[in-house]
Order: sequence, then structure tokens, then C-alpha cells
Amino acid sequence: FIASSEAHSGVPLEPLYTGKALLALHDEVLAGRFKSGSRLVLVHTGGLQGRRAMGL
Repeated sequence: FIASSEAHSGVPLEPLYTGKALLALHDEVLAGRFKSGSRLVLVHTGGLQGRRAMGL
């Protein structure tokens, strides 16, 4: 999921926090938890130092 999101958006994600948050939001959208046309915001708080530490 993270790799395909990065390829689509060009935004690097780390798998521990932001990647999981994006996946959870994605799942909620697919489950129909938001009205059609809703505007959603996911704050990317960084965490890329952890990504580098993992060799990603």
C-alpha cells in the first residue's frame, strides 16, 4: 500500500505512523464512512528519519 501510494502521489511515507494513518483513512473511505464529496485532510507529520533508519 505504501509503495503504491508513494508512486501515485510522489510523497514519501514511513511505515510506522504516517503510512498506517493513510491506510486507515483509505479503509474508512472505502467503507463509506464519509459523505460523497467530503474534503479530508491527513497531516503528514514527517517521520522520514525512521524510514531512512529502516533502509527504505
